[in-house]
Amino acid sequence: WLPLPIHHQALWELGLGLGVVAALLYLLYRRQAPFDWAALWVLVGLFPYLLLTAATIDGLPAGPSRYLYVASAGSSLLLAAAWQYLYRRQRYLGSALLLAVVVSSCINLRKVEAISHYTSARSYSARLEVEAALDQYEQALSKAADVLPLEEFYARYIIMLMDSNRDFLPPLNAARAHFPDNPHMQLYQLAERATAEDAAVRALAMQQIEQQAQTLSYAHNLSARALHNMGSGFLKKGDERRATYAFEQALVLDPQRAKTLKLLGLTHVRRAAKLAQEDAPEDLQKAIAEHLQKALDAYEKSLYLHPDPDLFYSLGRIYEQVDQLDSALDAYQACLLRQPQHERSLRQVAQIYQARGQHPQAIAAWESLLALREDPAVYFALGNSYYRSGDAVRAAQ
Repeated sequence: WLPLPIHHQALWELGLGLGVVAALLYLLYRRQAPFDWAALWVLVGLFPYLLLTAATIDGLPAGPSRYLYVASAGSSLLLAAAWQYLYRRQRYLGSALLLAVVVSSCINLRKVEAISHYTSARSYSARLEVEAALDQYEQALSKAADVLPLEEFYARYIIMLMDSNRDFLPPLNAARAHFPDNPHMQLYQLAERATAEDAAVRALAMQQIEQQAQTLSYAHNLSARALHNMGSGFLKKGDERRATYAFEQALVLDPQRAKTLKLLGLTHVRRAAKLAQEDAPEDLQKAIAEHLQKALDAYEKSLYLHPDPDLFYSLGRIYEQVDQLDSALDAYQACLLRQPQHERSLRQVAQIYQARGQHPQAIAAWESLLALREDPAVYFALGNSYYRSGDAVRAAQ
């Protein structure tokens, strides 16, 4: 209701707050209903904040507003009681006060909605719900940009926008125009240049990031995160080449990013798959093999940093493509060691054993798969394994 920016705190606000608390305590002392209950309701709602520092409140993912419902209900009751008290004694003055409250509320509604959308966007961001967060950020910006902490807003919004199939360049250019000295915006722009097609432009951008890192302790980490998000966004747009540049540059700044290594491997797999769809002559076949080898390298480094059952499965699939079946089996077994009910790994293990003629092992794998879920295709494969092992009776069953 009050048109005050929530991201700035003036000294007079502390004095006003102390005055309000004193007034609420006085209403409690008077014990005149419903003012005393409303005052108690507000004080109880605000009491937990005495245990928090201002920095803690500022760091909440969605800001403090949604935690103030109890105090807000009490202040609404107090305002209504005050209006009723005044209206009984001075009807015209009471009517004017009510009109002022309604009009000012309507005028400031867009500002309140903007703040609400922004806090919701931060909450979605914390849960990594990218599209929902971006929708909330954009609605906040369209409602009332003047009440938002725009430097912080753009820093949060743009880095999340990079991790989507939307175009992040127009907001980045607008933010650079508004805040030319903001280090976040400078690093975002350098990270974008580090994914350019021109190798010289990429090299210069990385050199400038290194220069920024001499004065900004977070330059490497923030730039690596921005490059990772851009790579993920390029993947969603189907631009595997720029995604490769983004992930590789992110790993130059932070070689221990397991998620980046994982997505880099996926990028090379997709590039190989696109080449395989063409009538590939020998030179393309060589390029396919190179991409698959790079995917293997990236996946193995990622698994060393952070073992992931699904990634072991992906590693096994690549080993199968390059006809390294022993390594593929090792990868699938590593997946099953961490997630025994991983159906896709069990299926691949069974198929490899069956192709090799290792029927007892294939039968055991097919039966393990059926124990998880009955599937006519698996029964058929199991029947084939029994038949080839010479057990016609079980094959018929």
